[in-house]
Amino acid sequence: MSGKQKGAPKLRPKLGPEVFKDQIIGKPIDSLSSSKLPTKRVILQRMRGLRARSEIACPMTDKDIVKQLATEIQNIWERAAIPCRRIDKIQECVSKAITEVSSLMKNWSRYEEGREPFKSFVTSLDKLFDISVKDLYQKLSSSGNP
Repeated sequence: MSGKQKGAPKLRPKLGPEVFKDQIIGKPIDSLSSSKLPTKRVILQRMRGLRARSEIACPMTDKDIVKQLATEIQNIWERAAIPCRRIDKIQECVSKAITEVSSLMKNWSRYEEGREPFKSFVTSLDKLFDISVKDLYQKLSSSGNP
C-alpha cells in the first residue's frame, strides 16, 4: 500500500498521543493573543507551551500552570472591559479543560473521529473560553456599556 491516502488525514495517528495532540489541539504557543478573547483550543495550546517550557527551563507544577493560565486569561478579559469571574473560578474552568483533554488522551487510541466524546471535544475547541459573570448583560446595561 502506498504512503499517500485519499481524503482527510486520519486524526488517530500511530505515532503517539503527542502527535495526536498536535493534530487536534495544535502546536504549543508561547503567549496568548491580547487582541482577541481566547478559545478553548488556544488555552490548551498555551497550556502545552507552559508545560514544554517547564520541562526545559523552569519546573512548574500543574497547579502553577493553571494559576499562570488563569491570570493570563483574566488579564485579557479585563483589558476588554468585560466583567469576569473571580480568579479561583477561572482556575476551576482551566482545570476542567485540562482534565477533559487528559482523560481523552488516556484513551486516545480508542477514539475515532465519529465517536461522541471525541466529536464533542473537537467541536468545543473553537468555542470561546467563556469566563464572564453570569449576569453579564445586567452589569453591562447598568454601567452604560451595552
